[in-house]
Amino acid sequence: MTNQELDQAAGLRAWAAASKSEAPHANTQRASESGPSGSRASASDRSREKTQNLLVIAHPYSTEVATHASEAILRYHQEGRQWVGDPNQWNIVVRSPLDEDFLEYAQRFGRWALWLDTDVQGFQRAYHTLKDLQHRCSKTPRMLLMHPPVQSRRGLVNNVQQIARDFFQIELLVLQRA
Repeated sequence: MTNQELDQAAGLRAWAAASKSEAPHANTQRASESGPSGSRASASDRSREKTQNLLVIAHPYSTEVATHASEAILRYHQEGRQWVGDPNQWNIVVRSPLDEDFLEYAQRFGRWALWLDTDVQGFQRAYHTLKDLQHRCSKTPRMLLMHPPVQSRRGLVNNVQQIARDFFQIELLVLQRA
């Protein structure tokens, strides 16, 4: 990794940490950023137009999911996945299906991802999260399966993808190379 990539990753982690404590649409315009009035949009307005919202669904006991999801977005960008665009334009909101405001975010966000921890309890937490999701939502869209880098998708990643499909009728898109 180059120094520039490390700086980007550090910046993304700092942004994700700050996003945790702010409202979901934390890309607010400050007075110093406001542009001239009229038909021309300010830089902040143009930035807001490009913002990609992502609802990351995670088990309540999963930790630092916003940071890990931001790192995954950066990794996808570095792998050349063009749909990512600018990794800094992603507004990542992490919710559990058990959160009181989950349905509000589920209705507002068109892009969803399931967070998969790769520790010993990762499969169990993913299963329970999918089960809770099925109870809260009548229709669940196709979702991205996000996880830390793993050597192979065989095992944990494939197993979670299979239970999502077979038990919950949820299609999980896996970007991990085989």
